Amino acid sequence: MYELIIYICHITGSVEDLVATEQETFDAVIASEVVEHVPDLFTFIKACCDLVKVNNNLIIIHTYNKNQKPQDWITILKS
Repeated sequence: MYELIIYICHITGSVEDLVATEQETFDAVIASEVVEHVPDLFTFIKACCDLVKVNNNLIIIHTYNKNQKPQDWITILKS
């Protein structure tokens, strides 16, 4: 029988700074209502991906921005 232990860690700060000490540390990274405030979206998403363990989850929750085109996201995610 397995025991399920869940640790939830809420971190406030810059993901770009966190990557220096926590690369490939987390099972999941959730960025909720953040991306519309980030000046460099590519760098932010790259840093979030760097924090997640290989083959795990990055979840981005984003408020619709009528000025942003779907192609912008596709370009970033393909990079």
